[in-house]
Amino acid sequence: MPPVPVAPALPGLRMDRSPQASKPRILIVDDVVDNLRILTILLQGDYIVMAAKNGSKALDLARANPRPDLILLDVMMPGMDGFEVCRRLKEDPATREIPVIFVTALDEEKDEAYGFKVGGVDYISKPYRPPIIRARVQTQISLQTAMGRLRAQKELLAFERGMVENIILKMRASLPHANEPNIRSLETPVEKTTGDILLAERRDDGIMHVFLGDFTGHGLSAAVGGPMVVDIFHAMNEKNFPMEEILREINKKLYAKLPQHVFLAAIFIELSPDFRQLRVWNGGMPALLLFRQNATVEEIVPKYVPLGILPTIETHQVIQHATLLPDERIVAFSDGIIEMMDAAGQMFGSERLVQALRHIYSNNEPLAHLEEHLKNFRKDVPQADDITMIELRSS
Repeated sequence: MPPVPVAPALPGLRMDRSPQASKPRILIVDDVVDNLRILTILLQGDYIVMAAKNGSKALDLARANPRPDLILLDVMMPGMDGFEVCRRLKEDPATREIPVIFVTALDEEKDEAYGFKVGGVDYISKPYRPPIIRARVQTQISLQTAMGRLRAQKELLAFERGMVENIILKMRASLPHANEPNIRSLETPVEKTTGDILLAERRDDGIMHVFLGDFTGHGLSAAVGGPMVVDIFHAMNEKNFPMEEILREINKKLYAKLPQHVFLAAIFIELSPDFRQLRVWNGGMPALLLFRQNATVEEIVPKYVPLGILPTIETHQVIQHATLLPDERIVAFSDGIIEMMDAAGQMFGSERLVQALRHIYSNNEPLAHLEEHLKNFRKDVPQADDITMIELRSS
């Protein structure tokens, strides 16, 4: 049995629930004992107070567990001054998140500016004014508490997202793939989960069914409907249902289960056992490409709306037919390919795609080489949408 995932611990929570242990911890750093005593008296009622007389001791206490929640740091100290202490605190991953308030007699604007530059969050000038010190300390502690809650929420959301992603990936891991030499595919999602669906499976009579779908958006929100489509496609193919009935069932379930703004552009291809005869239903997907023996390229354009928009769909009147000669190719793909943008805002487009595929076919290259063409086009522009393609070659 696989291990049960453990939810992340919430940061900032102490296991010891005693009133003393639940108080925030403040580290006071000053080389003058009287200053340490005054600040300790001011704060010890509401906080656990630690003290250090030099920078080296302050760094040791800041790195020890439990770490302080806030540091009040004098600037003018012999040896290592407060600015240097703060700089080292911010360089250390273990202490960089601890807020530092400088408490010093230096009151020139350049000193205050430098304090912020090295990582301080506030600057209090001497002589001490108790109400100001208490207010500034409370403000930073409140900010730390709020940030801790935000981090806890973020970690919990990331944990829950990972759980959902793993469930979806596990459900999609059992997708029916056609292990045949006449089929090649390419799948490059933007995120771990993808809004694209690619299915290919033969019925008992040898008829091949291919389904390529593209949910609105990408990532987790676009992937949630995928397992439902997979189950319908696989179960109905096992029972030798025709393309039309599978499409109607998928549409019915998507319309009933998904929000109105979520729909599935899809292309369904039904091929004879030798891939010579094909029937195509195209609802909102890019045009299907037919690469002919005479080097021409024909298109089978979309003739219907995506799945999940209408309660019922048309099939017979919008299904298109074609006949292939030996070694001709059918290419279906999601719009993440042709709508890919470069830095100038130009789209890759259908013409560049045809040119790239012709180059791949003439050099007998793997379909995966298309990714190099796409990367060379967009250069440093990140991929914005899921990329999915399937190529079917007639016998």
